[in-house]
Amino acid sequence: MKFIVRLFPEISIKSRPVRNRLIQQLQQNIINAAKHHNLELHVFSQWDKQFVRCADA
Repeated sequence: MKFIVRLFPEISIKSRPVRNRLIQQLQQNIINAAKHHNLELHVFSQWDKQFVRCADA
């Protein structure tokens, strides 16, 4: 299973350190939510997208 999470448009106007911190927080929130539901996944990002890969159930 593959999910693409779009970031909010305003993130592009943030400074690089702020943008990176917001993206890291989003990734951690996704991982925490997955652990709560006993899912193993891998989260990685490209400029304005977060990719979430999860094993097919």
